[in-house]
Amino acid sequence: MGTFEGSMIGTPFCWLRGCSGSRTSAGGAAGSLSVLSEFECAVWFTAARLSAVRIVVSEEFVEVRLALWQKALGLLRNIRVARTSISDVHVVRDPVREAMHSGIKVGLRLPWLCYIARTIGLDEAFVVRRGVAGLSLTVANSTRLRRVLVSTHEADELARQLQADG
Repeated sequence: MGTFEGSMIGTPFCWLRGCSGSRTSAGGAAGSLSVLSEFECAVWFTAARLSAVRIVVSEEFVEVRLALWQKALGLLRNIRVARTSISDVHVVRDPVREAMHSGIKVGLRLPWLCYIARTIGLDEAFVVRRGVAGLSLTVANSTRLRRVLVSTHEADELARQLQADG
């Protein structure tokens, strides 16, 4: 059924692929869903890992750089906030819960899994996923954006750095 025994790569997402008439499909007939090889799965997972959100902190700005797929599905652009405009920085242990309870959103919303979205008023931006702490930035001197919440494994370190410099 399209699983690879003895392989961590053999997840349900690996064997799902678009229509292809040249390969054997998951059901045995050519033409519907085709089975990906372990190499194709490894390439896909490597690309997925490399295309994650990045937070860049410079002397003047904090920039949230999104992957192309995040921009498209989340209806967002890269977010750039002047460090002098940041009034509060803290770590949120369950950012998905906070994103779910913040009101109506526009963008990618997968409840309890992932949010790459903004509120309808465009005053809050969320790039969060389950199981990863979030860095919350409150923006004081912005006409539109008031808050940014981004999941990152370096949330504690970034919060300490921004609080110490701020």
